[in-house]
Amino acid sequence: MLQLTTEVLSSQYTSMSSENITTWFEYRLSTVITQIDTEILNGFSIQVGCGSSKAFVQALSVAYGRTGDSNRQDVLDYLLNSLDNGTKCTDTEATSLSFIESSFGNYFSLVSYEEIISYYSEFDAFESGVLQLMTTTQIGDLFVTANVYESIEKTTTLFVYLRNLSVENVNIFMTQFTEIAIKKNISITNEVGQFILQSYLTIIKTHVQSASREYLVQLFTYRLTILIRFFTTETLLIFAIKDCDTLVLVVLYLDQGINGMSLATKNNIAAWIIGILRSLGQNGKCSKYA
Repeated sequence: MLQLTTEVLSSQYTSMSSENITTWFEYRLSTVITQIDTEILNGFSIQVGCGSSKAFVQALSVAYGRTGDSNRQDVLDYLLNSLDNGTKCTDTEATSLSFIESSFGNYFSLVSYEEIISYYSEFDAFESGVLQLMTTTQIGDLFVTANVYESIEKTTTLFVYLRNLSVENVNIFMTQFTEIAIKKNISITNEVGQFILQSYLTIIKTHVQSASREYLVQLFTYRLTILIRFFTTETLLIFAIKDCDTLVLVVLYLDQGINGMSLATKNNIAAWIIGILRSLGQNGKCSKYA
């Protein structure tokens, strides 16, 4: 049904009004449009009016949740091709939100942040409503690529938003941020670094305090590795060290950042270690490692 119907519609597509496109693709074909693929999409010209293009994107977007992964990729490829080679729609009042809605709709979650800004250089993630549409992977890219980390004000705004997400999503953000930050070899100020570390550990505090050895390894390896030099007495106290094995593990990771630490940070860590050893009742040492 979809194949036969779209063959007829594709021949009329360039002359169809945006209202007709909505009627056909968003309503009349709503039950089968999830099966749309590259073969069918290639029949629809990308050289159409902006209103028609937006209506078609909207219809495809509405069906996103019911569309399989393979078909989603076909649709995304079509949308990217439209942006590369289709009608250029210039709107002096365009916003980041309107760009998302008219160019991708729900397929926006499938593109990278660098792809986003390559198509819309004025993209502003801090425009009202935009962060809510971005994936945490995109936000992790944004944090580094858009130099958000250079501004304590924007970093604060971002973490206010992240605090309302699940721990899983915040972890995805931190993993992506860390990976891109290492790749680009960025330099983070002490103020921003301490703020990021404090904010993140506060969000995951209950998980950290009941963490297994495996959890801590993952945490330090993939999400804290570039922030180790920013530890303070306050952030160290978030860790609930209950045995010497855990203490040794954490100290080994802290040691990896020692070259970038200030003297005050080194002193804070030393005092924290001594305090933990005393609280474990080992007379200032873990006998197993003596």
